[in-house]
Amino acid sequence: MVNKLTVLVIATNEEKDLPDCLKSAQGLSSEIIVVDGGSQDSTQEIAKKAGVRVFERPFDNFTNQRSYALSLAATPWIL
Repeated sequence: MVNKLTVLVIATNEEKDLPDCLKSAQGLSSEIIVVDGGSQDSTQEIAKKAGVRVFERPFDNFTNQRSYALSLAATPWIL
């Protein structure tokens, strides 16, 4: 059975914590999306290497970043 859950990660400069975050989400969901707010570190490269969908959007505020991330989800359940 395929999980019908999207895990959204809103991140900026999270190269230290992102690998563990993505690792813990990988059996829970059918898709993982990282929305990067303009990282200056290797956040995007780590996410791409993990095989998740990566989008970049300049961070203006959390509400707008979250709304953008929600618009990308392909499943009915979102975490």
